[in-house]
Amino acid sequence: MSLDIELLDNSVSVLNLNITHNLNKMVQQYSYEHYMAIWHPHDLNSLDKCRPLLAIDVVNYYEETLLEFLHNRKEYERYNSSNGWGNFDDMVSFLSTLVSYCYKYPQAVVETSA
Repeated sequence: MSLDIELLDNSVSVLNLNITHNLNKMVQQYSYEHYMAIWHPHDLNSLDKCRPLLAIDVVNYYEETLLEFLHNRKEYERYNSSNGWGNFDDMVSFLSTLVSYCYKYPQAVVETSA
């Protein structure tokens, strides 16, 4: 099982990322709200449900999670998947790419599929 995140700029896909669900516990250990922003962003209470979810709406969650992980690597490495599918470096790469594209396309619509 995995999570797919796609960014659509003017209905054109500019990014399509995939990450294993095995890493969701890593993010939950940091913050449930940040976990929700990554795995279930459309369910965040702070968002206006009457319009599409945009990259600018969630990029701060992604960036905060990335920075937390980079500053506390040892803390989060212990949540590497025991079956070998997903590790800290995979999560950092995923978040780095996601943050970069959210800043490049702040008005892109965020679509997720879990």
